[in-house]
Amino acid sequence: MLTRERMERMIDAKDSGEAAKVLSECGYGELTQLTSAALEELLADARRNTFRDMADSVPDRRLVEVFQLKYDYHNAKVLIKAQAMGLDEARLLSQGGRYDPQRLREDFLRDDLRDWGEVFRQAEVLSATGDPQQADLVLDRACFQEMESLARACGSAFLQGYVRLSVDAANLRAAVRAARMGKGSEFLNQILLPGGNVSERALAGARPEELAERFRSGPLAQAAALGAARTQPDSGPLTEFERLCDNAVTGYLASASRVPFGEETVIGYLYAREAEITAVRIIMAGRMAGLDGETIRSRLRQGRSLEETMADVNTQLYDLGSQFSLNALVATLSTADGRFTYVNAGQQQPLFMRNEDRYEWLEAPVYAPLGMNENVSYRSQELRFKQGDRIFLNTAGLTDLPDRTGEAYGGQRL
Repeated sequence: MLTRERMERMIDAKDSGEAAKVLSECGYGELTQLTSAALEELLADARRNTFRDMADSVPDRRLVEVFQLKYDYHNAKVLIKAQAMGLDEARLLSQGGRYDPQRLREDFLRDDLRDWGEVFRQAEVLSATGDPQQADLVLDRACFQEMESLARACGSAFLQGYVRLSVDAANLRAAVRAARMGKGSEFLNQILLPGGNVSERALAGARPEELAERFRSGPLAQAAALGAARTQPDSGPLTEFERLCDNAVTGYLASASRVPFGEETVIGYLYAREAEITAVRIIMAGRMAGLDGETIRSRLRQGRSLEETMADVNTQLYDLGSQFSLNALVATLSTADGRFTYVNAGQQQPLFMRNEDRYEWLEAPVYAPLGMNENVSYRSQELRFKQGDRIFLNTAGLTDLPDRTGEAYGGQRL
């Protein structure tokens, strides 16, 4: 695995060639050319080798196949769309699936998919319609259906939870996009996928502003709240919404690493390996583009939200026992736009001064100290700093300190 120390060496290396040498130390092989194409080929080989080695090592290879499916279905979509548009699809095929993409391509072009699964025979029929969009819908539905079938056959409750959450994320994205396009429930009924924690019927019947309510008790709560606010055509970009959807799913997978045995250890490793490949792509692409180290580090940090980080730390402290708890206010400050995002777990509320006027206590939820309660779902608060604004952070208990007469210092004096 690529350790934090090696990642830092790659970022701080004198040039891209030196950074590539660190990769070879970690078993990635040699990056013969410092190009995007060569990098993608190297990472594709790493992903394929990981899946192959894990499938040969685990008692039930279906644990691994659940994560390979998306590459097979991606290749099926590529083949259908390329044929419909008269394009060369070879460079768009992905490694890492259960099926060799080049052999799949050859059989597809010969109209001979007898040796492939039912879904690919279905893809052969779909390609004859010349409707790539319809192929997308059918293949997405088939992909999640097969994922659910494999997870159930493995008997893994964790994997089944992953599939349901993945379906929820896909359906939430579809509902938000449909609302922005002015599409109603009839359209949603055609594209929503079955098998999620939130039923298709509940989503199709929801007004845009009700999306947050449908997902408020699960990992997608924050994404749904932002998505509901982005349902109008001119309500802003969906970039952050998409990131929150992705983070909800990856956060679920990351929790597998906290289980010391069982199928979660395999899932946790596969997730960590995929996250590592993503980090390598960010670092090497940044180095080849001439980005400075701080910019690359910033891009690496964007993968985890503040809420996810707090939830992860809370769970780890809770698992250590009740004697391990921590009062903490954790925040990020964007120097680009003055956005101050924070979560308060047991600390006193900050004092905020707008433009040298006067301090006021911030009115925002204060959660229990980290590690005190299990399964806390955090929601961050946000401020926008302008020139001259100030914030005063103070530890819990400061206002309770007594003077010589025993009187507490108090919030007003502070």
